Amino acid sequence: MPKDLIPDFIIRFRNRNSNLLTLYNSKKLKRILTLLKKENLLNFTIVKEDFKYLILNIHNSKINTIKQMSKQSRHIYKSHTDLLTDPKLKNGFYIITNSEYGWITSKQAIAKTVGGKIVMHLTLLLD
Repeated sequence: MPKDLIPDFIIRFRNRNSNLLTLYNSKKLKRILTLLKKENLLNFTIVKEDFKYLILNIHNSKINTIKQMSKQSRHIYKSHTDLLTDPKLKNGFYIITNSEYGWITSKQAIAKTVGGKIVMHLTLLLD
């Protein structure tokens, strides 16, 4: 299992050839996937789940690109006011981790007037 599961998830999501996506099974990835499903950005069903792997069948994805922001050597934090003026939020959003609310999107963070550590930046497909 890789040391950090976020870049592994991003690479596997970006390089998938079919609708099946195999990931390492972890609580962190399940929280991210639940957040993406709740925001209607990623529609999937779990085909198989065991101790080590999680296999997803992706039905629909509105995600164009995913980029890792915070890394193990460099953490990026943004406050609520920084999120309001960030130009990257015009065509996408951030996934933020916060000690009070856990894993939330930048839209939820703005609504709750909190900041946090920026984990990923996602851009969406244009309709």
